Amino acid sequence: MFGSILENIWGSKRFLNFYLLCGLGAAALQLAISSFNNEFTILLGASGAVFGLLVAFAIMFPNTELQLYFIIPVKAKYLVTFYALYELYNGFFSMDNVAHFAHLGGLIVGLIIMMIWRKNKNFFY
Repeated sequence: MFGSILENIWGSKRFLNFYLLCGLGAAALQLAISSFNNEFTILLGASGAVFGLLVAFAIMFPNTELQLYFIIPVKAKYLVTFYALYELYNGFFSMDNVAHFAHLGGLIVGLIIMMIWRKNKNFFY
């Protein structure tokens, strides 16, 4: 949903680099947090990289209305902000088998990359 729009703007090479960096950032944060708890688990999935795409979309198109549960219209900037807070809360208090800090790691790396691109006037190309 968000990836195709970003890939059309950035091009395939830049999109792939962004996606992979967000995925690596997601894995790094999750492994760092789990090492403090001495809980080493297998990481599987690409959700951390997808969170990087979410933050990139929200930065580039902040006022785009998305449909939450196909009913509730929410602007992209608010949806990503609340989703990040939800993941942060669940990272500390949830006892499920979801790598919540991996989601936050992808989001943080995506945010950092977008800030660098914006600062260098290299936002779209």
